[in-house]
Amino acid sequence: MKLSDIYIYPLKSCTAQEVSPTRVLPTGIPFDRSIVAINERNQTLTGRECQRLTLISAKINGNSLHLSIEENNPLIIDLPSDEQRLIEFKLFRNKVQGLLFDKKASDWISDVLGMNLRLVYIKEHYRPITPKRGGTNNERMAYADASPIHVILKESVASLGTELNHDINPMRFRPNLIISGGKPFEEDHWETVRIGNSEFRVQQKCERCIFTTIDPITSVKDDAMEPLATLAGFRKKRNEGLTFGIYLVPLNEGLIKVGDTVQITTSNQ
Repeated sequence: MKLSDIYIYPLKSCTAQEVSPTRVLPTGIPFDRSIVAINERNQTLTGRECQRLTLISAKINGNSLHLSIEENNPLIIDLPSDEQRLIEFKLFRNKVQGLLFDKKASDWISDVLGMNLRLVYIKEHYRPITPKRGGTNNERMAYADASPIHVILKESVASLGTELNHDINPMRFRPNLIISGGKPFEEDHWETVRIGNSEFRVQQKCERCIFTTIDPITSVKDDAMEPLATLAGFRKKRNEGLTFGIYLVPLNEGLIKVGDTVQITTSNQ
């Protein structure tokens, strides 16, 4: 099997950015989901609540954040570093921390999305992976939902598309890594993985939600709730949970690139 694609989403729920080669840290791929938008109640905003968020391009170059969307002027702003800008806020039910960006960033994102928002940068304020999500001692991540790295298998996407009778854009699943050359849904049984010189353990399978119904190109939600509805039916026939893809936790610092060989070092099948 080979590593086909590597993506990060510097602003949580934004458009994907291709990266290769890239370092792998214990907390995941650098800058992935390292920034979030928060509302007036200090709650994190995601594409589930605001589909337009998925159209924003966010890139980090050096110490600067570059934000853009088709019909607005772009913004380039420094990443915050002053710990006096530390704020606590909610990511789903979890209390997390980060540093507030300058007001210019708040004004830009508020104007684009039509609501009062602020942007927060994680810097070094990574959060623990909870035990109920398969986390162990000292494992940490950025502002991702549940894990440092999310992986899907290209053949599993194709198999689900066969069930649905049309191709599925794999970016609906918002992966960090896309692997090709395997058998459909074999990733459900992986336990440890090696990519390049990086080792990973499988944390758990990825539970799916309505985010998969949002088109990553247009940000429009599918009226028929696809491909989630077909995935639910497929899993039900197999007496399995509503999952697609897996979560990985890095076991060492390393380097990965598109084209790397992927080895399944242990599996439960």
